[in-house]
Amino acid sequence: MVNKLIYISEHDKKKQCGVYVIRNNLNTKVYIGSSVKLRERWTKHAVVLKQNKHHSGRLQNFYNKYPEAEFYFEILELVDDQKDLIAREQFYLDKFKSYDREIGYNMQQNAYSNLGTKYGPEVTAKRLATLAERGYPNRGKPSHMTGKKLSTEWKENISKGLKNSKIRNYNFKNLREQSKRAKSKPIDLITREGDILKTFTSSHEASRELNVDRKCIQKSCDNPRNHSTKGMFFQRSELTYDEIMEMRKSNPI
Repeated sequence: MVNKLIYISEHDKKKQCGVYVIRNNLNTKVYIGSSVKLRERWTKHAVVLKQNKHHSGRLQNFYNKYPEAEFYFEILELVDDQKDLIAREQFYLDKFKSYDREIGYNMQQNAYSNLGTKYGPEVTAKRLATLAERGYPNRGKPSHMTGKKLSTEWKENISKGLKNSKIRNYNFKNLREQSKRAKSKPIDLITREGDILKTFTSSHEASRELNVDRKCIQKSCDNPRNHSTKGMFFQRSELTYDEIMEMRKSNPI
């Protein structure tokens, strides 16, 4: 079993500002943090932990030492005003005392953020030089079109091009539907005896609705009735994506 970071929240918007906690199922230690985009921060934590590059050495060491551990990313509080974000993070840092090595994984006792920080010309030059070395030579530089006014003829040519463009008239909704249909591998939620309780279009859909890791679902499908995840059993469905969607249209829940 490979450790993972599971997102737990009743709220599921892409852009949310708030304070979060990372827990695990093996001990009571926690990590407190905050972000103006909570879902993006969750993704970043998951990626850097897998890459062994997390800024919290304590959390990274525990992650590496216990591959069987499960980690949970949970929102403690949503914050409407970004100006209050750091103060609320500090409140939870003091409440949980997660900066104490015996209690948590935070490396700093005080909350801080680079949000809104203005750097001097020397620091800015160094940052741009680093980006250029990494293959982004134009990052931070104005566009070559900045300040230029388009002529009437140019605007007319752009307009004609858009009117004749296949992309303008392309049905992206159908494209997404075709992509789902092509990648779909339907999954049945079953009882131990093999009775079908519900059918999902894919393991991704089942994972999202049941809050179960996709890898665990797929592992259960390899050995149905004998391998369960969170007390649930799964098998690969005999129905196709189109058949499932047709059934949902005729029997909406």
